[in-house]
Amino acid sequence: MSEPIKKAEVIKEVEATKTLKVIQEGKNKKLLELIPEGHSPKLYLDLIKEQIFIPDRAGKPRRDEDLLLFLYVCKRTGLDPLTKQIYAVFRWSTRYGRDTMVIQSGIDGMRLVAQRTGQYAGSDDIKYTPEDEIAKYPIKATATVYKIISGARVAFTATARWIEYVQTDNKTGKPNDMWEKMPYNQLGKCAEALALRKGFPNELSGIYSDDEMQQANNILGDLTAPDRFKKPEESIEVVHGAPEIEKPVEDKPKEIGNPEAAKQPKKPEKIEEPNVEQVEPDLGAMQEKLKTQSKQKTIEGREAIIKRVAQSRQLAKEVKAE
Repeated sequence: MSEPIKKAEVIKEVEATKTLKVIQEGKNKKLLELIPEGHSPKLYLDLIKEQIFIPDRAGKPRRDEDLLLFLYVCKRTGLDPLTKQIYAVFRWSTRYGRDTMVIQSGIDGMRLVAQRTGQYAGSDDIKYTPEDEIAKYPIKATATVYKIISGARVAFTATARWIEYVQTDNKTGKPNDMWEKMPYNQLGKCAEALALRKGFPNELSGIYSDDEMQQANNILGDLTAPDRFKKPEESIEVVHGAPEIEKPVEDKPKEIGNPEAAKQPKKPEKIEEPNVEQVEPDLGAMQEKLKTQSKQKTIEGREAIIKRVAQSRQLAKEVKAE
């Protein structure tokens, strides 16, 4: 084995055993409580780091705060990360200048969490718009799940809209992979995840299905540095007192024939009603609207990210205090 490889293996071993050393010394009871009963702490954490918390693009290990938060959520939900019931996804954040963690689960994992509460009372079949499902892509999907509250079966309904959740190709703007092959099924799972989180907020708060988060890759997925996040039209700064940008002057229609007749208002043309069977979502318009809504989601998501970071830091402080 060459010298650089040996050195890399030594560094990897040191980083991988940082948290384990704390457990072995018996100084951190809280961290030990996050390891599932019956598992070897060293083997369990090694598998988590090798299978889920892989190093970032620069080869650096993931933060211990993220690991602690992830283990805490796994313990709270009872989902097994080693069987892919729950996992951590890291995406670049221009706000923090690093990858940030989002905890995701499959729709089956979310159903399992709801079922374990003993209050889950089933769900209705997904309702789509258009109802006859003649369009290639649905406009929206509505899901209803039921929960037993004080002996009554209470409904929780949520709607997912295509333009907000579809994962598209950044170059062509067309749906990717399963969104092209099974568009109704994909959007239906997003709606069900929304309804489950609405009905079981205590158990599923902060956990998103992989189908919901696929749209997060539409704009940011291929970026590797913060400066690539800004597009030319998005990087313009508004400065008070700066000269206004001149707007292009629209060509006025030339007057033909009698000028007085040209001034008379034209009668509105009769608009033919579109054939419902031929109506399909305009993918180009969807992409533009998706970009606008993605910006809004980024702003709204900042508070959630800040809250998660604060929680992880607080948990890390408590761990160190032990």
